[in-house]
Amino acid sequence: MSLNKTRCALLRDLYYTKVICVYKYKDQSEINKLIYENDIKYESTLFSKSEQDYLNFVLNKSQFGNSLDLRNKYIHSSFPHNDEDQQNTDYIILLKIIILVILKINDEFCSSFEE
Repeated sequence: MSLNKTRCALLRDLYYTKVICVYKYKDQSEINKLIYENDIKYESTLFSKSEQDYLNFVLNKSQFGNSLDLRNKYIHSSFPHNDEDQQNTDYIILLKIIILVILKINDEFCSSFEE
């Protein structure tokens, strides 16, 4: 039995990044085998599970009890009005999220044009 280099590369990428974009690989047959054998899970979402967890941690309190809950804090005006340092910190965090979303959408557009 010989070493399957494509499968090794896929598993290496999964090990280090916990997620792969199937459209970035030329050889789809090995990915389809892994999906068929239930070795990997395929989802058609913009954000991976870990990215969704991060967004939920920052924006909502539904999944994590110690979350930042920035969405509700600013929608319902329950933020500390006199704590400018905290508002600046929250602003930087929200800017990071906006950049993350823009990069993910841009990556999707670039991937769709490569095919």
